[in-house]
Amino acid sequence: MANKSIAMNKLRSIIRLHNEGKNKSFISRYLGFSRNTVHKYVQQFQRIDLTYDNIKDISDLELYQCFELDFQREVPDRLKSSKPFFHTCKKSLDGQA
Repeated sequence: MANKSIAMNKLRSIIRLHNEGKNKSFISRYLGFSRNTVHKYVQQFQRIDLTYDNIKDISDLELYQCFELDFQREVPDRLKSSKPFFHTCKKSLDGQA
């Protein structure tokens, strides 16, 4: 389930445990997430300009919006340059070549 967002209460738990000094391996085992998922959300938390106390006081929607911006990624140039190739393949498969 790549790039699937998590429930905000789980996100708050990741941030709380990180704030308490727990390492990512402990957090991943405790909450049942992969270390990469925990790492991703901890990094995003460190990039936004909020403290754990701020996060406790905002709504789930506001918290989601704080983290939603980082879900959008720039398409790599390598992938952009392959678009004409796939367009040609589609035309060929459709019998329009």
